[in-house]
Order: sequence, then structure tokens, then C-alpha cells
Amino acid sequence: MQTKTHVIDVDETTFQREVIDRSHVAPVVVDFWAPWCGPCRTLGPILEKLAREANGAFRLAKVNVDENQGLAMRFDVQGIPAVKAFRDGKVAAEFVGAQPEPMVRKFIKRLTPTAADQIGEQATALLANHRWAEAESAYRRALQVNPGQAASGLGLAKALLAQGKGQEAETLLASMTGAAEAATAEKLRPLAGLLAEPG
Repeated sequence: MQTKTHVIDVDETTFQREVIDRSHVAPVVVDFWAPWCGPCRTLGPILEKLAREANGAFRLAKVNVDENQGLAMRFDVQGIPAVKAFRDGKVAAEFVGAQPEPMVRKFIKRLTPTAADQIGEQATALLANHRWAEAESAYRRALQVNPGQAASGLGLAKALLAQGKGQEAETLLASMTGAAEAATAEKLRPLAGLLAEPG
């Protein structure tokens, strides 16, 4: 069994290392299946295709429940195919039964962060550590990847305010229209207005 591939077979002896431990690095989607299961033969190829397309954004681990009944019991598999996604050592999402490819794609998409999400997380950490200029740069990169990402826009405004760049922050805050972000943006606008006034 190769650990570098995006689709692997796991059993009771390798589950901890290949699924639980690995899920701290990237999401691991576990397909609980059996060779006699017709819906499993429909869903399996869809999951494998998406794992190859994702190219490492997540790993697909396949568990034959006939050979690994202990794992099926441990994770309360009531019917197959059962798909459980692990993140940070725990089940983060799951579904039972064969699903059409568009539904499986949505399931996978919710698990795997986009490039903009990853940059945004990095920027948020920089902001929390009072590294304003670096946070500003990272938020700008996140917004280049995904211009509509309101959380990154709000983070950029905060980084700008921390550096005394009130005019640019005020313009940015005025454009915030997302529900949760708009409320925070409105609270920050008076500060941006004060900083934007000529000294």
C-alpha cells in the first residue's frame, strides 16, 4: 500500500496512521464498502475520480467492511456505502448511500479549503499577531484569488486601520454587503472616518 497515492485501501492495522493521523494534514474521506454491494460499485468510481482530480487536497481511504467489521462497528456503519470524512482526527461530515456525482462534489468541496481560504487563514493569523503589513499583503493575495470573499475584505480593512490607512479602509468598509461582515464593517466605519481625516 503506497502512502503517496490519493486512493488507498486501509484496514484495522493501518486505519489510525492512514486516516486518523493523516487527517491532521489534509481531509481523509473514508468509503466503507463491500464487493457484493451494487450501490458501492456506483459510488466508488465517483469518489476515486474526485480524489484523482483533487490531486492531494484530500485522500480517499477505502474500507472493505466484510474484512474489517471492527472498523464498521467502531464508526457505527449501519448501511453501505457509508462515506465519512475525517478532519483533525474526527468525523467532520458523512453520508450514507450512493449519491450522484454533483452531490458528492459538493460534499468534497465543503471539506477542502480553496487557495483563497488558505491564504485568508494565514492572513488572519498574521493579523492576530499584530503583523499588520504582512496581514495586509496576505489579504490582498486572498482577494486576488477570490475577489468576492467578504471575510478577507474585512480582514484587509482591519489591517489597514491598524496601520492608520483610514481612507482606503473606509472605502473598503463602505463596499461590504455580506450580512455578518456588514454589521462589523458598520462598527469600524467611524474609526476609518476619523483616520481618513487630514491631520
